[in-house]
Amino acid sequence: MSLFGNLFGGNNNAPSNPAPSATPTPATAEREVVLDLSKKGPLNLEKREFVNLTKSGVSLSHIRAAAGWDMASFGSIDLDLCAYLFSNGHLEQTVYYGAKRGQGIYLDGDNLTGEGDGDDENIRINFEQLPRHIDRIVIAVVIYSMGKVFSGVKNAYVRLVDESQGQQELVRYNLSADGGKNTAVVAAELQKVNHEWRFVAVGDYSKNSIKSLGKSL
Repeated sequence: MSLFGNLFGGNNNAPSNPAPSATPTPATAEREVVLDLSKKGPLNLEKREFVNLTKSGVSLSHIRAAAGWDMASFGSIDLDLCAYLFSNGHLEQTVYYGAKRGQGIYLDGDNLTGEGDGDDENIRINFEQLPRHIDRIVIAVVIYSMGKVFSGVKNAYVRLVDESQGQQELVRYNLSADGGKNTAVVAAELQKVNHEWRFVAVGDYSKNSIKSLGKSL
C-alpha cells in the first residue's frame, strides 16, 4: 500500500497541519441508550444514538472495535479500519495500516479483500493506558482500492467487543446501505465526556481518503 504509506511517511505521527475538531459535548448525540450487560445479545444502535460505557460498568481495559463488510457483487475490495485520536479538538495521532500502534491502542492486521465471515479488521483499545489528554477517538472505514465506492459494499458494520468477558459483544452499529459513490465513512466515535467514555453511532459518508478525512474531522 505504497500510496498512503508515502502520504503518511510510514510513521506513527498525526498527519501534518490537522484541521481543528469540535470538542465533544453531550449534545453531539441525540439519544442515550442504556446498555444492560445482563441481557443476552448485542445492542443495535441507530444513527446518533449512544451508550455510556463507563456508566454501564464495562471493563475498559480490553475493548476491541471491529469492522466487517462483504462485496455487493463478485470480486474483492480493500477497506481500511482506522482511528483518529483527538485531544481538545486537535488531531494527535492516526492509527491505520501504515502506523498500527499507539499508546493504549493498536490495529492488529490489514484485510486486503474483505473475504470470509465475521470481523475483517480490529482495533484494540485499553482506555486505562491511553494518554490522559485523549478525549475523542473517531472510528472510520476508508476504501483503499482505486475506483471502488461504497455502493459495492454490503453488510457493513462496526461493533464493540469486551475481550475481558469472553468476546462479549457490547454494541453494534449496522452501517446503512446508502454509501453510494462515497469512499469513506465515519462509523462511530468514542468520546470522553466528564471523565466517562461513551460510544456514539455516526454513519457519516464522504469522498475522503485516510489523510483528508483526518483533516476534515
